[in-house]
Amino acid sequence: MRLDSLIDTTTKQIQLDTLDIVKADTTQIFYNLSDKSVDNLILGMPEWLARILIPVVVTITIFFLGHFVSWLKGKCERKKEVESYKNLISKWIELIKKAIETQIESCNEFAESLEKSEDMTPIRFSANKLLADKIDSLPLEKLINAFSVNTTGDKDKNYKMTFNLVSQFNYLRHVEQLIEKNFEGYTKFFDEIIKE
Repeated sequence: MRLDSLIDTTTKQIQLDTLDIVKADTTQIFYNLSDKSVDNLILGMPEWLARILIPVVVTITIFFLGHFVSWLKGKCERKKEVESYKNLISKWIELIKKAIETQIESCNEFAESLEKSEDMTPIRFSANKLLADKIDSLPLEKLINAFSVNTTGDKDKNYKMTFNLVSQFNYLRHVEQLIEKNFEGYTKFFDEIIKE
């Protein structure tokens, strides 16, 4: 029986020793972890967490900054394009304005000459190109973008102004064709009278 009691005592002692070792190891592990987390803080985070989060945050930040810079660059390019179209159309309007004024003078002089004419001589008429067809070389979308979409202010007013601009160019093209057609009719009529 002594042997059994000795074995029981020895087993209990081994179990107690094992528990003490496990307890000591666990305490040491927690002490080491808490000691490292206190001593090795990076941006207020434990080192192991910082080693994971910092590269992830930096990568995501660079990704979004890249997209933001690309968006900003595209916006600046569109703004430059819109400004260049506005300037181009403004210059064309100035050129057309001079041609229209000259055409008006020619039409007025022609009408006065017809009223004053008493004999059967043909009256000279100098037709000017109004250059209104130049606007057709620009797509309608570019005009809308330049004067309506990419502008500030009241959108409805901008759309109406763009519509009026396009309508005026269409009207000028029509008037130019009408002047040519009427002058051709005048010369044909005059030629028929002379032939008779």
